[in-house]
Amino acid sequence: MQSYFGHIFLPKDDDFQEIEGVRLYIDVDQFWIEASVNLLGVEKYNIISGAFTGLGYVSLLECNIKETLSGDGGYEGKLSVNYILCGIQIDNEDDLKFSSLSVTMPSLMKWINKTVFKGYLIGDEKMSIEYPETIDFGNFGNFTLEAFFGFNQNYDNERTIILKDFITLKIRANNSNLSLWEFLDIYRKFKKFLAFINVFEKNNDSFVFFNNNFKHKFNDSPIRMKFYMSSFNFRDAGINDVRTPTFDIVKESVNSILQNWYSKSDIYHSVNLILEKYFQARLSRETYFLNSCFAIEIYHRRFQKNNKLPSAEFKKLKKAIIEKLETPQEVAFFKDKLSYANEPSFRERLLSFKEYLLFILPKNIDSDNFIKKVVLTRNYIVHRGSSENTFSGLELYYASIYIEALTKWCIYKEIGFTNHQLLSMFEHTKEHISGMFGLNKRLQTGIKKLDN
Repeated sequence: MQSYFGHIFLPKDDDFQEIEGVRLYIDVDQFWIEASVNLLGVEKYNIISGAFTGLGYVSLLECNIKETLSGDGGYEGKLSVNYILCGIQIDNEDDLKFSSLSVTMPSLMKWINKTVFKGYLIGDEKMSIEYPETIDFGNFGNFTLEAFFGFNQNYDNERTIILKDFITLKIRANNSNLSLWEFLDIYRKFKKFLAFINVFEKNNDSFVFFNNNFKHKFNDSPIRMKFYMSSFNFRDAGINDVRTPTFDIVKESVNSILQNWYSKSDIYHSVNLILEKYFQARLSRETYFLNSCFAIEIYHRRFQKNNKLPSAEFKKLKKAIIEKLETPQEVAFFKDKLSYANEPSFRERLLSFKEYLLFILPKNIDSDNFIKKVVLTRNYIVHRGSSENTFSGLELYYASIYIEALTKWCIYKEIGFTNHQLLSMFEHTKEHISGMFGLNKRLQTGIKKLDN
């Protein structure tokens, strides 16, 4: 945990109240300030500006009152802070606009798999620095994405030189500055893309904002505004159902893939359900299974044929039936029950993906029986009817993995991965998942519970 000492300016009516002797704490993903101030009657501050030793000017964003204590020495207040912007004092939310955001991203480094170092000190006894070319991910209308390479040089306690290379994702506003929240949305969607293709890294990202209008007084260079926020990392859940496509395999098509990733907003309804397992520390098997089912169902509804009959034909049929009903209550009941009558059932949606299941289900699992069991299990979990012929325990977990893999195939295809790339990514999917299931089934132990 790091702590800093300084002062803040609390908004008060149409002015500001300067509070001295403030302590700012940064503890991994938690940020808060403590000050001798009466915060009774206040719930939150959207922005608090100030200055702290070691950080310089700061703007503290989304500050919520945690507690106010009173004693013989006066009041003591504590506020949580969601975001910290260093290097500048901003008092108005409308001024939270920037020209670019640089994110040093270990997960991107892992995927690109390139370095600035050439040669090895051990063996070659020499090493040189050669920067790979900047990677242009493309122009996305109001912003561009690119990645460039760099390295840091530090010393340890024994004055040994430590070199560490890195990759920075540069998000640059095109025609006009973007808001802080727009930059964070672009960043989070990029991190979701990496997680969705199974690129995970536990080390946190670091952020620096720039605004071409915010410059140092003496040398006219842009102010580097270091930014702190809670980490946005996805964890490796342990089952690599799909092989991560190497950057070299997709580099020729990565621009069009990312164009689709950012423009096809409807995919995020399914993507977010799939990624919840990789973001939440603990997710129950039933929740994971339902998330997987909802993800593939939503995908089908958004991107596949969603009407059994042509709309005009269905409306004509519906009107003919309504005309034969006698009371308003019957009409209202009929309309309510047939709200989704022209849509495929969950079973029909899954059956439409049978050709994709050939690349996911092992040969010993019949696709028709698997689909039937998935539907029955989904109905049982949601409605708590009969549990006959449903998945449970370890089988429920691995059924979820198969459905997740199916959803990934569909979305990969939707955003522009080629058939060749898909076949490479799913080449060992069925054998890998089946092998992990067999291993876990053999290792599974437990005490049988007695019936009450």
